[in-house]
Amino acid sequence: MKPYKASKKDTIPNSVFIHAREDLIPHLGPLFRATNTLEYYPQEWASMEILIMKKPRKPDYMAPSALRPIVLSDGMASLLNSYQTEEIATMCETHNILPANHFSARPGRTTTDSIHMLIKK
Repeated sequence: MKPYKASKKDTIPNSVFIHAREDLIPHLGPLFRATNTLEYYPQEWASMEILIMKKPRKPDYMAPSALRPIVLSDGMASLLNSYQTEEIATMCETHNILPANHFSARPGRTTTDSIHMLIKK
C-alpha cells in the first residue's frame, strides 16, 4: 500500500494501516477471515469513486489522453484484496497450478524470461 495514496471519503487512510499494522493485525485478521467464512463482502468496500482530472498543459481536453482517472477505494477493501491476491498466487506457485510458460504476474518470472523461452522454442 502506498502510504499517502488517496482513499474514499470517510475511510481509514492507508498511512494508518501502515504505521499501526502491529496494533491492527489482531483485529483485522479475524475480520478478514469472517468475510470468507460468512461469504460476505460489504457493499461499501465494493464501491469506488472515480475522479477525472485534467492533465496540465494539454491542447485538447476533449481527447481521452488529456484526462487522468483517479480511483478512490476503501483502504480496508484494498488491504483484503491484496492479501487474497498474494495468497492465491502463493498457492498456485506452491501447488504448480500454472503452466511453466505462464509468465504474467509471477514472482521470479520476467519479460526477459518469456523472450528467452520464445527464442529458444
